[in-house]
Amino acid sequence: MTCDDDYITANLNRQYAICLTHRRQRQTAEQWRDVPGLTGRPVDELAAIVADSHHHEHNLVAAALLTAHRVDHGPASETAIVLLLAAARPLVLALDPADRFRDSRASLWAAVANRLSALDPDDVAANPVPFLVALLGRIRPYALRHPSEPVGPIAASDAELELLLTRSHDPAHDVPAVAIARLDLAAARQDRGWNDLTRYAAVGRNRSGVYPSRVARHRRRLAHTLGYVA
Repeated sequence: MTCDDDYITANLNRQYAICLTHRRQRQTAEQWRDVPGLTGRPVDELAAIVADSHHHEHNLVAAALLTAHRVDHGPASETAIVLLLAAARPLVLALDPADRFRDSRASLWAAVANRLSALDPDDVAANPVPFLVALLGRIRPYALRHPSEPVGPIAASDAELELLLTRSHDPAHDVPAVAIARLDLAAARQDRGWNDLTRYAAVGRNRSGVYPSRVARHRRRLAHTLGYVA
């Protein structure tokens, strides 16, 4: 099992594949025939739209899927929530690319599920911020639950950070995650502990002259700050 295919993500991948089978799509189309925004539209088309934060119908389709999930039961409602979770999948993998705590990214997936359950479809449809960008901002603090450990940009070298940011030109890389990475990097470099953190990460305690307790304090403060960047 690869780091991308932890237990929860692998199960979501299987459910997503089932939702796109011809049989399930026929069932879903029948159950969604009275759902505004979804009626008469192929499931794979809707899946592509809700996963694309730049699509002009992105928020409208996300809102319609939230509505479908709440007003019905059976394959159609399962399809709605699976499409929403699958759209959030790149966000979760970007925030915790290595499944750092070997828990199948449980806290992040729980944050996604809780956020989706709290969203109002009308608010999503009217929000000028793309659905996935707003969702990423809400779940990001859950990736920093153990701020004394290395987190994303803080532990990475400048070269590694630049490599991450250049991936914005790769269509397979999630654009909202890159945008958040840019914000994180800008905020981190403004923090008074940035030099201590990067020096400690590069050469360790003995050569940097920075005590671990000081690094831990910097990381806790910076993790709290970055949790509100989005």
